[in-house]
Amino acid sequence: MKLQLIALIFGVLSTAPSSAQQLTLKADAPAQYQVKTGDTLWGIAGLYLAKPWLWPELWEVNPGVKNPDLIYPGDLLTLRFDAQGRPTLQREESEPLLSFASESVSATSDRVIKLKPRVRTLQRGSALDLLPGSLIQSFLVGHRLVAPAELEQSAYVVGATVAVKNAVSGHLIYVQGNLDTGQAYGVYRQADAVADPLTGDELGIELVPLARLKLLPPVSGQQEGLHRAELFDSRQEVRQGDWVMALRQSAAVPARFNRVALPASTKGLILSSASGFREFANWEVLLVNLGAEQGLMPGQLLSVLRPSPRVLDGTPPSYPQDSDAWQRLTGAWFSDREMPTEVVGKVMVLEPQAKASYVIVLDALMPLHLGDWVGGQDAGQHYLQTNGSTGADRP
Repeated sequence: MKLQLIALIFGVLSTAPSSAQQLTLKADAPAQYQVKTGDTLWGIAGLYLAKPWLWPELWEVNPGVKNPDLIYPGDLLTLRFDAQGRPTLQREESEPLLSFASESVSATSDRVIKLKPRVRTLQRGSALDLLPGSLIQSFLVGHRLVAPAELEQSAYVVGATVAVKNAVSGHLIYVQGNLDTGQAYGVYRQADAVADPLTGDELGIELVPLARLKLLPPVSGQQEGLHRAELFDSRQEVRQGDWVMALRQSAAVPARFNRVALPASTKGLILSSASGFREFANWEVLLVNLGAEQGLMPGQLLSVLRPSPRVLDGTPPSYPQDSDAWQRLTGAWFSDREMPTEVVGKVMVLEPQAKASYVIVLDALMPLHLGDWVGGQDAGQHYLQTNGSTGADRP
């Protein structure tokens, strides 16, 4: 699948000085690497860096190269070091390959062969994507968050060619609404409205993906606005009244890492996961209660933060669940020890909406949980300074 996901991942990005100090090469980082079909930018970054999200600091855009932000299969990447000893990775523009066309010329006594040089054009294929296509495809057909007004205008399942209450792949169904034959569609079931646990604001209605649709030609007697479709790629059974919506397009996926800093005071919560689990690791898609109104943009990197467990001072110190009644009583009054808030993972913003966003986990240092905080690169320090370590304001 040809995605726009990272056509320009390597743009000039603003980073804090502390980030540059974290740019450490892996011990086995290759001096040169030739890009292969099937590679991803994230995979190549992992060859060089223990923290692949710092890739934009390693990649050096060569202004003399056409389309310097793009990497293609067959490109040769070379690791170099600048005058300060900092590593940079460069791609040089390949010289056009020459071939020679022969041309016979008659002569009085000898047959002369003249060779004319000509440029041979190579088909480079598509530029690399940031993440594996399977992950992006899963997001494109995955959970949705929509406003109630949008849902009211959506198409819906009316019935099927047989009186089946639970349709699956292979069943022919009828859909009422405005559909475009050139568009890909999915069937979704309405879940609960999502509310912000901190403010009580309604963030939208979450839709759970059920299946995909293939629109079919109309038949005799088919009313206007009623569409025939075949179900495929079923995840759950489809029922009457389920919603039909256009699938996300690849252009909806971030086109680059965007490391524009959020204010340090901006923090939100992990509300849910696409899997429905309460604990998750890399590549899970999550919903957080931060959106465009809080400054989130596609491709932005956020930290996942977790206050360390409370400790009651004593001889010896103890966690509340391991303390006796007297320690818990006095600890509640006087002796909570201030414990730091740690960064436990990194996520990238996929789809920001007004007050909520879908993000993907890029690096889970430990299992992430529902209710973990998310914020900018400096949010952990700001959280500790403004809230202490008790997590008292955490829902």
